[in-house]
Amino acid sequence: MRRVVYATQSWGVHDERWVQALQSCDFDVRIVLCTSNFILNAPRTAVQVSPSYFLTEVSKLSTEGSVVFAGPLNEVTHLLADKAFPLVGISWGFDLQQGHANAVSLDKLHWLDSLDGLIVDSRSSIKILSQIEVESPPTFVIPWGVNLQQFKANGDKHEFGFPEGSRVCISLRQMSPLYRTSDIVESFIKAAAENAQLCLVMGNEGPLRLDHEHSIRDHGLWERVRFTGQLSERELPAILRSADLYISASQTDGTSVTLLQAMACCTPVLVSEIPGNADWVVPGRTGRLFPTGDISAITRLLAQNDASLSVMAQRAHKSVTERANWQVNRLKLREIALTAVAFKEDRGAR
Repeated sequence: MRRVVYATQSWGVHDERWVQALQSCDFDVRIVLCTSNFILNAPRTAVQVSPSYFLTEVSKLSTEGSVVFAGPLNEVTHLLADKAFPLVGISWGFDLQQGHANAVSLDKLHWLDSLDGLIVDSRSSIKILSQIEVESPPTFVIPWGVNLQQFKANGDKHEFGFPEGSRVCISLRQMSPLYRTSDIVESFIKAAAENAQLCLVMGNEGPLRLDHEHSIRDHGLWERVRFTGQLSERELPAILRSADLYISASQTDGTSVTLLQAMACCTPVLVSEIPGNADWVVPGRTGRLFPTGDISAITRLLAQNDASLSVMAQRAHKSVTERANWQVNRLKLREIALTAVAFKEDRGAR
């Protein structure tokens, strides 16, 4: 069994997905977290070290022939670049995407040519890489993907407690400036004045939650909104199937997992017009797009009862089934590990 090291800076659902995917490929996975603060929810077997000891720990675990998978690129991968072990960078979308508050300037990513492999989650990221004047390592597009046995159109539904006939819109992104959830709340408040059936579910948590709650209360709309807190993967399918519309106003994304999960559940989607979303949402065919930050456009789309959305949702479901089956996509990690080892050896022989 080949050993691989999974290196990251935090621990969340995406980290769990990567580790489980590597394990499903019969890898012996060792986890190293580069962090200055102890992470309580990390696996018991994970090694947590400060940035100053990070390289030392990864090198110690990287026995001969092992491969290191590391991301995000700008915060973790670059600390390990151009070392003795084969290194595969994992892009988290935001670390390549431009035009958002946390964007990394492309002229600071020239070190990518020292990688032995690179994983990106969307075709839009490939286009960004072409703008960097470096010789790219072997690059693989692996959309995060969806467990299609879990996220499907048919199944149990969730009861939100809204009046019968309500039109339920759901947001599942972290309540933070990066994901522009304030745009959703502001637009909902305006659209709710036009459409008495419109209701809103705010999933997840984040630093803006209290601000959002105050805004909703101040406008007398508390009974038409639900704040659910953090939702588990187990809860999400029934909740998505119960919504009439999924919305994300994010200013950056590669391939958004919650977008794909909504599409897999046949929930119509309304999302910001950023490259990562445009990989999946074709306006008028598989969903609706709006210019990022355009409150008027979001309000208009929320307020209208668009009967064509259900047809778009069926097409979106088909697209996800064909392109975003995580059970299939994750198996590419075997090929990537072998490619990285061969690329490293070939580079050393030059």
